[in-house]
Amino acid sequence: MAGPAERRAAAVDELHAELLRAGESHSRARAVLAGAFDEQTLLALLCRSLPVAFLEELAATPPWNERPLILARLVLNPRAPRALGLRLVGSLHWRELADVAATMRVAGAVRLRAEALLRDQLPDMRFGDRITLARIATPALLGLLLRDAESRVVLAALEIARLREEDLLTAVR
Repeated sequence: MAGPAERRAAAVDELHAELLRAGESHSRARAVLAGAFDEQTLLALLCRSLPVAFLEELAATPPWNERPLILARLVLNPRAPRALGLRLVGSLHWRELADVAATMRVAGAVRLRAEALLRDQLPDMRFGDRITLARIATPALLGLLLRDAESRVVLAALEIARLREEDLLTAVR
């Protein structure tokens, strides 16, 4: 008897095979989306290389296009087109923006947009969120976090492996 993990893996495999058969047909991608599956299955599926038609249809289909975690996985998908990523990145929460900014397989323009959005949100972020961001920040954000008024944010930024000597020197000056 298969457990829940095995059943979910089988469902993801079946859905993935169906999408590969559908190819770049938007109508077939819509038909797959009309099927019954849960959010966890969809999240697992989005970690795989999928047809662009399916990614575009998913981004346009409620209720999936209203869920930030689904949108983040869409942007992080290896086949996501740059235009789709740029369109969706503005809908992400700060934690997903940090993931997008730090992921090298995402188009450069999408990463830069995610960093710019994080930079804009930084003054309004809660203290604990700034500490968490400092632990995962990209070099472009580290300079700002090293100048934070809260010492614990600065300490978290000092511990990150991405910290470069020039970032530290700029912050000290």
